Amino acid sequence: MTITDEDCLAETLAFNAQFEAAAASRPPRGRAVDADVLALLRRNRLGGDTPPVRLPQGQDRVLAGGVKVRAFVPDHVDGVYLHIHGGGWAFGSADGQDEKLWRLAVEARLAVLSVDYRLAPEHPFPAGPDDCEAAARWLVDHAEAEFGTGRLLIGGESAGAHLSVLTLLRLRDRHGITGPFRAAHLAFGPYDLTMTPSQRLFGRRRLLSNSDSVRASYELFTPEWARRSAATRRSRRCTPV
Repeated sequence: MTITDEDCLAETLAFNAQFEAAAASRPPRGRAVDADVLALLRRNRLGGDTPPVRLPQGQDRVLAGGVKVRAFVPDHVDGVYLHIHGGGWAFGSADGQDEKLWRLAVEARLAVLSVDYRLAPEHPFPAGPDDCEAAARWLVDHAEAEFGTGRLLIGGESAGAHLSVLTLLRLRDRHGITGPFRAAHLAFGPYDLTMTPSQRLFGRRRLLSNSDSVRASYELFTPEWARRSAATRRSRRCTPV
């Protein structure tokens, strides 16, 4: 039996309606979010109202260079998964998905390291990508000795998928490293920070993301690029024809 998008449409629409109703009472994400709201959003699960669960199987580590990771190491390890969490480059944390990551570690027999990269707006680009690159390079050099395998994977969701791709490109272009990472798990990542037509046209419905929140996330992450883009748009409007 083949399941199509149409088969899931009623369930999806019902979920969206429920999420939108709940989101009406949550603070909007944007460039001017205040410190208290930012702290609340970072403390709770992404898109939720309760803090994440920290499992005792997770170990907080600091790698060479000061990069923080949360590690999950099962009894049997056949590979190492470098996980990069989502959250619009400004939310989320390495300990925000302990249950999911521990289940993945056990069932896939992977040592999982989740990067606690620095977040915008306090640490805009390139701070977060620098941390992910440093963690990836550390694994290339130390995975065999630490975990008994050099089979590496990388991945994440949303902003984490974007950072995973950026990390692989940096490894290739800056260091000539192409072999150790054998697979990339990229879940609903944004890869064009100039905004695709679907992102611009989606509108303002209070779902997990909308046009305003996507644009705001990009501007928090890359404020210099956002300022240059705004200046370019203003100059085009003022150019005589």
